[in-house]
Amino acid sequence: MDKKTVTILLLVGLVVAGTAGGMVYVQSQRAKEERVRAEGLERQIDAAGKAEMELRAEAVQQAKRIEEAQRQTAAAEQQVAKAKAQLEALRNPPEDKPSCFDSDAKYGADALYVRGSRRVGGSTSTDHCRLGQLVEFSCIENPVGSGRFIADATLLDCPSGSRCVEGECLR
Repeated sequence: MDKKTVTILLLVGLVVAGTAGGMVYVQSQRAKEERVRAEGLERQIDAAGKAEMELRAEAVQQAKRIEEAQRQTAAAEQQVAKAKAQLEALRNPPEDKPSCFDSDAKYGADALYVRGSRRVGGSTSTDHCRLGQLVEFSCIENPVGSGRFIADATLLDCPSGSRCVEGECLR
């Protein structure tokens, strides 16, 4: 082998060795970059896992706050219902006796032929005549069906053939 061939072979060998070395270097750089990228992804995964755990813990706390708010709302609704019932009881107190009593109410439409009286609390009013007309005192259930009564008075003309005498229509 001559010198020229040896030189060419040496040059080819150096080029091949340099190329191989360069490829090894590139491969090692790629491996290093992949490790760095993998470490970065692992850090992101760890951070995401921690964030997920924190969000789950916060969600549990929020669920507990919601449950407590629901309990408080239910308690407030009960208090409102109780207060409404108390207010209704104040507005419409239960009474053992009607607040108004009409002595001739049992006669219905014929009450104008009977002298009666109406008692409201401690006050009593008696049916009487005024300028030839009958002043008939009565009690009216208000509202109807409530069991609560209010006082009323009606000015009536006696039916034909009768006249008002001492708080009743005489036939």
